[in-house]
Amino acid sequence: MNNITIGIRDVIREFDITKNKIEFTNDLNIFLNISAFNESRGEYYDIIKSNFNNYMGKWEIDINNKFLILSKYIKCRKLPYKIAKDEGFEMIKSEKFIISMLVELYAMNIIMDNENISKQELSKFIQSELELNNLKIAAKDIILNDLDYYFKDKKLMHLCRENIVKNEKKLQDALEKTVKEVERRKKSK
Repeated sequence: MNNITIGIRDVIREFDITKNKIEFTNDLNIFLNISAFNESRGEYYDIIKSNFNNYMGKWEIDINNKFLILSKYIKCRKLPYKIAKDEGFEMIKSEKFIISMLVELYAMNIIMDNENISKQELSKFIQSELELNNLKIAAKDIILNDLDYYFKDKKLMHLCRENIVKNEKKLQDALEKTVKEVERRKKSK
């Protein structure tokens, strides 16, 4: 039972989100990502619980009753962020974990700056940037599937972009810290 993967659809179903699912997915992803870089003391789950209603308030979710599914989702999809917040970047042992954070934060920052970008263009650009920085990862491993919702249609992408831009500073800070960690790891090899 512990090996079951929990995806965003499970969270949407458990949170009883029936409208604006893509906007919810975007809001939740941004919130979970920037929570790992929250400067206040406390562990990742505590930060999420204490800030959930401030950030996700428009969704009217009682997080205390729904936290179990969210914590399972985090373990399946956002574990590197949890480790970074709770134990520090240096405790992320998997290179793939740190690169997955880098790719996701980088993609969000690129989407912020480009109104009309395709998934293929984004993937190629990220691949070229990784190669430029001597980070080896196969194109098939650039996991943009979790960001598929950005590319569903122009109206939805505009909505998602709006929320990313609202969190521009926090997302740029998160990306900068992740890039510094990747550079630190490259130097220590």
